[in-house]
Parts: sequence; structure tokens; C-alpha cells
Amino acid sequence: MNASFDYKFGKFTIPKMFVLHSSKHFFSLVPPNPILKGHILICSKREVPSLSDLTNEEIFDYSLTLQYITKRVELYQNVTSSTISIQDGEDAGQVINHFHAHVIPRVKGDLDSNDDIYSKLTHFDEEFIKEYTVSELVKSLQT
Repeated sequence: MNASFDYKFGKFTIPKMFVLHSSKHFFSLVPPNPILKGHILICSKREVPSLSDLTNEEIFDYSLTLQYITKRVELYQNVTSSTISIQDGEDAGQVINHFHAHVIPRVKGDLDSNDDIYSKLTHFDEEFIKEYTVSELVKSLQT
């Protein structure tokens, strides 16, 4: 891998400069299409499709990373609640076949209905693919 690009998320290469936090087995980033302000993705460094494919060591690291990111994003966004979501498998809405979790800080009234977050998550991966592909294209045209 190119030295300036250390992370993969599905077919996408994530430049180091977009990674907020990295642990032994996970990295986090702000997606190009955040559902709400402060939305963070936590992605496994090893490309596996499902939570059940993670090793015990990776699950432990995921738990610590999730706790760390959630505390930091809630502090930064000045909120006390977050939606944490994993779409684990195609039937659950996962389109990018690479384990990832969403941390989305929440405030009362941020959506018409609190459960609207789930319909937004349903289309997130598809929108990520569109947004990231466009941003990669623009970046390549600039160089």
C-alpha cells in the first residue's frame, strides 16, 4: 500500500489525514455523508464482513475503541446520547461488505421522529459509495 494511504474500507482507500483515531485493529473517520453532525464510522482494519468474523482480540479492541470514540464525540458535540449501530449483513442493510459501526451523537428533536435514524442508516452505505466515489474523482482531477 502507498505510504500515504494506510487504511481500507471495502474497496475504498482512506488517506491517513481523514482518520481521526486508530487502534491496533480499528480506525475511525468522519464519513463524507454524515447522517447527523458528529457522525463517526469505526471500521475494522482487517477486511471482514461481520462482527462474528472478528477475533476475540479484535472484539475487545472494538469495545474499547467504541467507548473511546463515543465519549470523545459526545464531549466534542456537547451531547449526552448517541445512536450506535451495526448493520451486520446484507439483510440488515449492510452494502459495504466490511465490518463497521456508526456512532451518531443525538439531541432531542434532531429528527422528526427518534426512529428516523434507522431509515437514514438504511441508505447510508449506498450514499457513502456515491459521495466517496465523487470525492475520489474530484481529487484525481485536481492532481
